[in-house]
Amino acid sequence: VTPGRTADEKETQTLLLEFYRSNYFTFKTTSRIYQKLYKKNPELFRIETCSDLQRYIPFLCSLGIGGFNKARMPRKIEYLWVLRSKDCEAGNLYHFSYDETIATQDIDPTGQGIDLFGALRRGMKEELGFLPHHLTGEGGIFEIGIILTGTRIELELLSYQGITRDARRHFPKILETAKDRKLEIGDTAFLSIRQYKRELADKFFTPESLALIRRMEIYEENERHGN
Repeated sequence: VTPGRTADEKETQTLLLEFYRSNYFTFKTTSRIYQKLYKKNPELFRIETCSDLQRYIPFLCSLGIGGFNKARMPRKIEYLWVLRSKDCEAGNLYHFSYDETIATQDIDPTGQGIDLFGALRRGMKEELGFLPHHLTGEGGIFEIGIILTGTRIELELLSYQGITRDARRHFPKILETAKDRKLEIGDTAFLSIRQYKRELADKFFTPESLALIRRMEIYEENERHGN
């Protein structure tokens, strides 16, 4: 992972991600090794900058891309929260709407890169049933984060994607078409920022979902103030 800037006058910030191909067996094996090492000495995994990631490359066998679906309704903006199924990773925790792992099918036709937005759309289709016509032009990838707990070390691209009002209204029927819904989803809720703070106050969340909803709250505040 290498940060940088474009060479033009805008000097847009960039992030170069270099991938290597792995498999599920390697992922599970390195996860077990990580858990044992972390339990023995958590200080072994101190990551503060992108340059720190290089020494942990063998443990970074997967890249996730996840985020919130956002619906602009007449009187409020709602975000889709998902209570993860008890049988999957982060079971029984509230999480953002979709969460997909980059796979070989996301390699672009040239074989030289990854179609990140294709992976994002694939995740929404498989987990939630959303198709392209359910989506709006609003959305994007915010940043790359590191999930570092006693059981997981993983890079995650944090994003959001707007959906139409019709998709919001007909979501229960749309969800029925998602092939992974029973494996991934225990329950769902569309909530505004204010509602989530009130209605989910006594619930447990994944750390990455809390980090992203706080970013979305700042985004809303800036929008209200015309920034």
